[in-house]
Amino acid sequence: MGMRDRYDNGARLYARYWAPVLHRSAEAVVDLMARAPEQPQRVLDLGTGTGVLARAVARRFPAARVTGTDFSRGMLGMARSLTDDEAGLDGRIEWLEADAARLPIADASVDAVVSSFVLQLVPERPPVYREIRRVLRPGGRLAFVTWCVEESPFAPSEAFEDALEELDVPVDEAPEEKVAGDFKSARAARDSLRRAGFRDVRSEAATLEYAFTPESYVEYKLRYDDRMLVDGLRPSVRRRLEGHLRAKMAALPAEAFLLRAPIVYATARH
Repeated sequence: MGMRDRYDNGARLYARYWAPVLHRSAEAVVDLMARAPEQPQRVLDLGTGTGVLARAVARRFPAARVTGTDFSRGMLGMARSLTDDEAGLDGRIEWLEADAARLPIADASVDAVVSSFVLQLVPERPPVYREIRRVLRPGGRLAFVTWCVEESPFAPSEAFEDALEELDVPVDEAPEEKVAGDFKSARAARDSLRRAGFRDVRSEAATLEYAFTPESYVEYKLRYDDRMLVDGLRPSVRRRLEGHLRAKMAALPAEAFLLRAPIVYATARH
């Protein structure tokens, strides 16, 4: 199953299990935009997912027209649904199904492009940067957050891998789709933007923090993150894995469930 199919089929689970992990860090991109004196009139949220950042932009800038694009029809459907449920946003956000490197948006028609946790997933960043520069007006702003390379292990994740190994659960080793991957540092993000022709480039390292609990992490792994693996197991093996995993989670100290992952924020001008 390709990446697009995974997001299409898992949009509701993404909204339940993964979007809350990213939520605060994604919304902080709006604070970066707000540092500029000018108020944007048209904003593009590139790779909008469930629309967390698009809705945050619409709340902060009531006069702005916001467009959320994503290559996943399922994620866009979830974004529409969540937006319809929020008072005051009805009709204020347009949703477009589009690839990040081929946007159905006119040249120089956007005041600002924002993005959260997307630029690591595109096959290559330079074509996406070129497309962002194409749709931005001269002087328009780009602001995004994405992952930095993580070198510190997360104990609950390691415990899950141990549980699979101890129960001899086979893991699919099929090659993954090509993606640009995480930035090695804030400087690497800054350099990549400068090479792409952006001006006034700034970047800063930060840390995403999210407090799982033993129960919520088990649910996240079994119902979302490794759902395809778990669903492919025989019921008896699935039950053994869940029991084994819960025992391992119970043995970890509470502080082990605080996820602290490196991220980078960056801003630039066309």
